[in-house]
Amino acid sequence: MLEGKGLGMESDRAAKPLALKLLEQHRKGKTVEQLSREMGIPSERIEMRLRAATAYLQRLSESGRTGTLLRMRRKDLSH
Repeated sequence: MLEGKGLGMESDRAAKPLALKLLEQHRKGKTVEQLSREMGIPSERIEMRLRAATAYLQRLSESGRTGTLLRMRRKDLSH
């Protein structure tokens, strides 16, 4: 079973969502096109995920929650 390999619910909760991983890479300088090629995901979908991750972090910030994700500085997603 997956739990025996350390892949149970606990590690699932600790995993960072793809949208946040993409935003992190984008903020480090990768373009939407580069992310699209590397991930095999259409650029339109990458852009949607970047917007969703940005909106999520904004809502998280406005709610007063803190965490390592909030340390990511904002970046304009337009290219």
